[in-house]
Amino acid sequence: TSAAGSLASESGVMPVISVKQGEAIKVVGEYLAQHPEVSALVLGAAANGGPGPLVSHFAGASGQLPCPVYVIPGGLSTEDLARLS
Repeated sequence: TSAAGSLASESGVMPVISVKQGEAIKVVGEYLAQHPEVSALVLGAAANGGPGPLVSHFAGASGQLPCPVYVIPGGLSTEDLARLS
């Protein structure tokens, strides 16, 4: 939540985290379609192994989405993540 506070203080916009149940790809796609105010889809990748279904689907469809997709590598240290944000 400190990242959310930093974003809010720098941009004046508070990020929203939404939790929904259902088939993940369908739920995220519907949410993006219903909320044009979404400015980015941020997904976390696993530290090991191949990409999960959300990363695979939405990274491949990024040119067709109404917002950019950011994939955060799971192997980043806290320091590296802070440096990037």
